[in-house]
Amino acid sequence: IRSWGIARKLFPDVFDPRFEAEFRRRAQSMLADSKDDPFCIGYFSDNELSWDDDTTLARVVLKAPEDQVAKQRMVAWLTSRYQNDIGSLNAAWKTAYTNWSDLLPPQTIYPTAGTTKDLADFTEVVARTYFSTCKRVLAEVAPDKLYLGCRFATYNTRLVQIAAEYCDVVSFNIYRDAVAAWPVPGGVDKPILIGE
Repeated sequence: IRSWGIARKLFPDVFDPRFEAEFRRRAQSMLADSKDDPFCIGYFSDNELSWDDDTTLARVVLKAPEDQVAKQRMVAWLTSRYQNDIGSLNAAWKTAYTNWSDLLPPQTIYPTAGTTKDLADFTEVVARTYFSTCKRVLAEVAPDKLYLGCRFATYNTRLVQIAAEYCDVVSFNIYRDAVAAWPVPGGVDKPILIGE
């Protein structure tokens, strides 16, 4: 997603058809030497993406240019959520948009109760699309291997819980001296792998 200044690292546009195609290409390349290796238990989809808080990914999408597929998907999602009533969105967001296309140029939104809920919910849509796509592609190209997740370094509990719905193992890079000093995110009933 072509947006800077919010997340420390660029995040893939999971709604762009090229995301799935590129992930499939990467997966097939990874598997070339290890798919039949009995010591290989599974694969990570990425490493230390910038998940951050409940609204980070949605704020990144808002700042993206209007030709970004994720931006177009977000505006369509908001249009549906507010039943095509821009006045309802304006009331919730404390904004003064005249139509839905006003949301397409790069936006910086100030937090209100309405924006926070909408941005958190759209971040969940992004996360579900990311994990479900990675899970499906890996199941196709490596059906006998585990999906080990994305190696969370920054995260929040809601996104980890979503990951646990799709991943066989939820992975983290915690950079702590001892595992005992790290609180396991609540609500995760899956094996956890700490890589670093």
